[in-house]
Parts: sequence; structure tokens; C-alpha cells
Amino acid sequence: MDFVNFLDNTTRAFSLIIHTIYFIIVFTHSTQMIQLSLFHMHHVNIIGFMSALHYSMWINSVQPLFADATLNRVLCSLAETAFAVFKFTRAYSILGLALYRVLAVFKLNMYKRVCESYSFTAVSTALIWLCGIVVFLIGKYAVNTQPGPILCIDGSSPNQLNSILYYTITTLLGLLFPIVVVIVAYVAISKRLNCIATRLNKKSKSVTSMDKSKKDLSHTHSVNNNKVAPDAQQLTSDKSVNRSLATARDSI
Repeated sequence: MDFVNFLDNTTRAFSLIIHTIYFIIVFTHSTQMIQLSLFHMHHVNIIGFMSALHYSMWINSVQPLFADATLNRVLCSLAETAFAVFKFTRAYSILGLALYRVLAVFKLNMYKRVCESYSFTAVSTALIWLCGIVVFLIGKYAVNTQPGPILCIDGSSPNQLNSILYYTITTLLGLLFPIVVVIVAYVAISKRLNCIATRLNKKSKSVTSMDKSKKDLSHTHSVNNNKVAPDAQQLTSDKSVNRSLATARDSI
């Protein structure tokens, strides 16, 4: 059990460190990295950092330990919401990034317009968070769950069937659905890029073949010209010799 706890705490700390390093890199390369067109990529990691930070706060305890019971309940409810919303919002933020890239590959002109639009970025980000919150609320109030006894995690219920229903609903809506759409999106992107690469390779080969044909034709003309020149010189020389012989005979 101690090893399991050690592994769990190590995972939390490692996740927090990795996300911190990411943002150090972003801010140290701010000219290239801090751009509106890269916001959705950063947004995914912002949610990951918030989730890792929240999870790391529970290393030394499994419940709020303040003297006020009401405060403990409030904090536990907030922790329940944070665990769920961060989890589902992260999945939908990855989906949003995938759709953003689909736009870049299939609708480049539209992508150029929206990637520099603050209103589009704000609305799309709000929709991502709304999806995460709605999935949590649907699961929670559809089967009436409560914060769990360990880490105040979401989906707990005295009735085990309710917990199973909660995790079934939230997994389908909050995790499985965005994952499937992300896979479909990247498969479509891959096929599109392969198609473009094939078309470009064909054009490149065609241009190379044309250049080679031109070089061969130029070489042929050059060889023919080189052959004609000696023949013409020989013919001129023969004519001169014949004229000299004729002149000699006439003088005799």
C-alpha cells in the first residue's frame, strides 16, 4: 500500500513539474510561442496544469481538515466539481484543438480569418468549458451523486448502481465521445495531407521529367552541331583542293 501511495504521489508531482516546465519554455520563447493562433494548444496545457495543481494539493490528506464542518463540506463540493470539470474540459479542449487543425487543413482561408480572431477564441474556449461543466452536471444530478470519502472525488453514492450509472454517463459524454471525434479528425487530417503530398510528388516528378527532356534535347542539338561543323570544314577544304588542281591543269 505504501508503494501504491508513493507511486500515486510521484505521478502527481511529475505531472505538475512537466506542466510547469512547459510554461517556462513558453514564456522564455514568448516571441514565437505567445500567439493567438497557438492559444488552443496552450489552453490544453493550462487545464492540465490546473488539474495537476489541484490533484497535488491532496498529497497529505484525503479530506478537508478544517475545524468548521460547513467549510469542509463546501471545500469538498468544490473539489468534487474541480476533479470532474477539469477532467472533462481537458478532453473537450483536446477535441477543440483537433477541430482547429482540421480547419487549418481543409479550410485554410477560414482558418486564417479565425486564428487571429479574439472573439472566435473566446467563444470556442467558453464552449469547451461549458461542455465540461454540462457533462458533470448531467452525470451528478441524473443519478444524484455526492463527493467521495477519498479526495472528495466525483461520482460517489451510497447506492453503487448510481455510481456505475454516473461513470457510464460521464465516460460516454465526457471522455469517449471527444476521444472518438479526435481520432476521426486526425485520420481525416492524415489522409488529406497524404493526398496533398502525393499530388505534389507527381507534380515534382513531372517537372523533373520535363527538365530532363529539355536537357536531352539541348544535348542532342549540341552534338549535331558539333558533327555538322567538321563536315562543313572538310567540304570547304575539298573544294579548295579541287580548285587548286583545276588551276594547275589550266596553267599546264
